[in-house]
Amino acid sequence: MSVAAAVGVVLTAARSILLLRIVTPETVGVWKSVMVLYVFAEVLRFGVQRGLSARLPKLLGEGREDEAERITRTVTSFAFYSGLLMAAVLLVFAAIADDAQQRLAFVLMAGVLFSAQFHILIREVTVARHRFGNRAWEMILSSTIDFVAILGLGTRYGLLGIGLGTIACIAIPAGYLFVVNRQAVSLKPAFGDWLSLAREGFRFSLMDALYSFLRFSDVAALSWFAGSKVVGLYAVSQLSHDFSMFIILAAVGQVVTPHLMKVYGQTGCLEKAAAVMDEPLRWISMLVPPVLGLGTLIGPPIVERLLPNYAPGLAALQYSLWSVFFLTLHATQVAFFQAAGEFPRLFKMFAVLAPLAVLAQWLSWRNGGGLEGAAIAGAATLLAAAATEYLNIRQILGESAGESLMGFGRLCLPFAICFIACQAMPHPALTLAVLCAVPLVMLRWRPMKLQLEQPL
Repeated sequence: MSVAAAVGVVLTAARSILLLRIVTPETVGVWKSVMVLYVFAEVLRFGVQRGLSARLPKLLGEGREDEAERITRTVTSFAFYSGLLMAAVLLVFAAIADDAQQRLAFVLMAGVLFSAQFHILIREVTVARHRFGNRAWEMILSSTIDFVAILGLGTRYGLLGIGLGTIACIAIPAGYLFVVNRQAVSLKPAFGDWLSLAREGFRFSLMDALYSFLRFSDVAALSWFAGSKVVGLYAVSQLSHDFSMFIILAAVGQVVTPHLMKVYGQTGCLEKAAAVMDEPLRWISMLVPPVLGLGTLIGPPIVERLLPNYAPGLAALQYSLWSVFFLTLHATQVAFFQAAGEFPRLFKMFAVLAPLAVLAQWLSWRNGGGLEGAAIAGAATLLAAAATEYLNIRQILGESAGESLMGFGRLCLPFAICFIACQAMPHPALTLAVLCAVPLVMLRWRPMKLQLEQPL
């Protein structure tokens, strides 16, 4: 899956750069502003699909194949009817929008959300059944269609083409997974199963929506304060999030989460479940910051040369790149709360951070922070979320506050070194030397070495 994710990043990066060279910032801004609704649509899924993603690995771990197949089939009918509900909401937004481009974007987003219901469902089923080969081919198919359809149609038809291409790169891969999984589809309502899954998963959906709000607070704030053209200029800094989330969800979140849940289902032990999470956390700590540092060195000059119309967004790019580290920590840590039954705790944390994120964006914009200030405020928000998650996990496991802070400090030490090197080193060659040395030194550093040698 990591190879497929890498192929997806390359194709998506090429498509994004080529498309941005052709499409105006205004068009990109309109689509990006409306696409924010995609992540907030999780609330209208009412937790049913999240409930399935939590229950299915447990059923499979217990060997209850027939029940797993039955409950999955009932959720296909929910995907159909909830998709119709989402589409109807978007069509209402389109009817009341003043701008013609916004109306078109809302109509296209209705198709995106309807298709996504089935895509999200079958993707979770594929991963829960550990059919990673099928998932990898689906990722490659999605990336290929994304490149061909969005670039080709977007170049010719602008916003209309971008929307139709987006629908195609969601709907066609979803159809592929339904076929290879031989997944039966039902349109018969199953209210009892839906309610049961919703009771299990709705809090997860609320948490996802809140975290999505934290992640996109910068885009949402700029849409409100500055308009679609500014959002379009800011899109260049968001490219790093778009590419990285493709890898994070595929190679981290959708691998760690099912494995962690399966271990917990088999053992009922939170410590063993935490061990599944700790191993990738330590490797992420050592390997991701140098990669992000390299990106801050070579990314802005490349983007400035290839996308001169988006030069005002380059100052924000480096901070958006650094914030990817905290997105990766979140994707690795969040499954533990699911296993521990502590999502209410996570929900409370994000509910406190959400208004603070809005306040930070407002203060930044009011005081002339511009696009760079929006990116800094966004990165600080994601840091606060990742730190709060880690400290609460350690508290659940019985560690003291001091031990927890030391542990998070060790995780973030390579990040801090790489960040300071990129900001303070007088020559890029020295910075590159530091970035290359960080993972090697961390591997030899005794506290980190002892942690890596701990058995799972």
